[in-house]
Amino acid sequence: MNIYKIIVALIIYSNVYSNELARYSARRPAGVSAREAIKRHLKLNEGFINPSAPTALDSAVPLRELDLDKLTNLRSRSVQMKLFRNVRDTRAFRKDTDFPRRLTWLYPHDGCFMRAEYMTKYFEKKDVEINKVFVFGKLKVKTPYSGQGYVRW
Repeated sequence: MNIYKIIVALIIYSNVYSNELARYSARRPAGVSAREAIKRHLKLNEGFINPSAPTALDSAVPLRELDLDKLTNLRSRSVQMKLFRNVRDTRAFRKDTDFPRRLTWLYPHDGCFMRAEYMTKYFEKKDVEINKVFVFGKLKVKTPYSGQGYVRW
């Protein structure tokens, strides 16, 4: 097999593979609204996800209408940081390895919904009441964990 056939085969494989990975990623390209991204994700996952199931967008309210009294009072910033460090540093994942792994915190482009769900389950087991709040809009955060030095959602 010559080198050109190998290169063409790799390009075809990488396109198929990246399209398959898109099914599992909630990463949203720049300029795409959250609502458009959810529609795309539901379409890519037909048969896997109930398209009529409620999403975070279904309960969205403007920030000024958010009832902060319904949110858990975690007392102080130091208590919040202690709880965060506990969940961040817990090595709970053991799939295919003897070395337990942590939930990833180094990929800010995607996975916030999974981190939020994991943290909820983690704290429920520890009898710590928490709430999830999802923020929508044109968000931009500086981070060393992106090649651009920032991420946008």
